Amino acid sequence: MITEALKFTKKSKKKGAKTEVYDVIRNKTLLGQVKWSSRVMGYAFTPTKDCEKEVKDFIKDLMAERRKNKKKK
Repeated sequence: MITEALKFTKKSKKKGAKTEVYDVIRNKTLLGQVKWSSRVMGYAFTPTKDCEKEVKDFIKDLMAERRKNKKKK
């Protein structure tokens, strides 16, 4: 299976917006957006709702593995 590179498409600014928003697309499928996050004081990737749970579960598994390995040391 050949996958395309990620494409970043700049969206039109909403009235009064100070920062840019970009759609992240691969193989004509919207994966999420890159937009300003005040929580991290910088740009962040926000996945679409249909893949958000999968991303969160992956991160939870990574963190659990890290804690498990940290206890062994």
